[in-house]
Amino acid sequence: MSIFDKIFKKKDKSAAETQEKSEVATQEAPDVSGKPENAPTSEGDKDSARAAAAEEAEEAEPAAENAAEKPAEKPAERQVKPTMKAEEMPAEKPEFVAAPIEKPAEKPQAEEPKPKGLFGKLFGALKKTKENFSEKLRVLFSKNKLGDAFYEELEEILISSDVSVSTAEEVVERVKERAIGEKLKDEAYVTGLLRGTLTDILQEAEVPELSYPCVLMLVGVNGVGKTTTIGKLAHYFLERGKTVTVAAADTFRAAASEQLAIWAERAGVRIVKHEEGSDPAAVIFDAVSSAKARGTDVVIVDTAGRLHVKDNLMKELQKMDRVVTREFPEADFLKLLVLDATTGQNALSQARVFDEAVELDGLVLTKLDGTAKGGFVFSLAAELALPVIFAGTGEKIGDLEKFDSKSFVEAIL
Repeated sequence: MSIFDKIFKKKDKSAAETQEKSEVATQEAPDVSGKPENAPTSEGDKDSARAAAAEEAEEAEPAAENAAEKPAEKPAERQVKPTMKAEEMPAEKPEFVAAPIEKPAEKPQAEEPKPKGLFGKLFGALKKTKENFSEKLRVLFSKNKLGDAFYEELEEILISSDVSVSTAEEVVERVKERAIGEKLKDEAYVTGLLRGTLTDILQEAEVPELSYPCVLMLVGVNGVGKTTTIGKLAHYFLERGKTVTVAAADTFRAAASEQLAIWAERAGVRIVKHEEGSDPAAVIFDAVSSAKARGTDVVIVDTAGRLHVKDNLMKELQKMDRVVTREFPEADFLKLLVLDATTGQNALSQARVFDEAVELDGLVLTKLDGTAKGGFVFSLAAELALPVIFAGTGEKIGDLEKFDSKSFVEAIL
């Protein structure tokens, strides 16, 4: 059924209802018009009704067309919450249990500051040495007043700590003169005088100033740790922004150059080496020539371990010394004797022979631990004017620092 049929049907129904009501009203009301009861309505009334229905149909037609042209609205889609993967699922909230209220802990007493630097390590390494020395002094003060007997026994204590006889006599004489001059009798003051005297002796051996470029040639007997020390020295200079080359001039010992190559690789430096049994002087020649061409800051030379009583091996060192002096005269050239800190008083005789052969410039101490007495360093400083320049305190590549006289004395006394 079209919309027009609906409208006309609705209008006819409305007209019928109106007519019915009119007939009822006519029946109830008195007839004043004089027309018969069932007389039909006039043609004019019917025309008016049709005209009104046509107008309403024309007004409804645009609305119907608009309704037909407008697309039907889609029903609102139901929003579905995306499903989360198992690994994306948030962890369950942990249950929090209120902790019991505790009284604030008492503030711990401040610990004594630990010594810093190289000999901060030595305070632990040389703890036994310090305790042994201090115990001997305590016993000495407990049974003797300051006098000849006291100073004689103090000299014996120094000698038992690997200080040479002549150096021990010198130390005791200095302490005695100051104690008498200042009228000191207290144990603490005399111990302070001894500590100050030993520090002065070490500092009197002047440490050479290091300038660049430089060549460091390490010498010493077998087993003192020259190769290991070279690796540590290479790392030391590299950390300070210097370029380093190591020369494997120990061509006598089997696999010596291979061992040095491992340390050079750890440190990240260049190595110059020849075949086993080659002339060590030739290795040094190539190393310094290469260093000059490349502008290298530091050349560190490894040498074969040799007994200081072997005259022919000492002459080999002199030949290597001459090569560096001739081929690299502008470089600062230092000859360093490597000494095991547990060597004892034999260190003095070793140093004398090496010093006569190549004129030593200083010492490198290795293996500083609880078994080391270390007294020979005072003898080397007092009798040969040889300063300790570097000291190693462990097996790691970074366990080497510049020597500090005052800290060393405090570590053993």
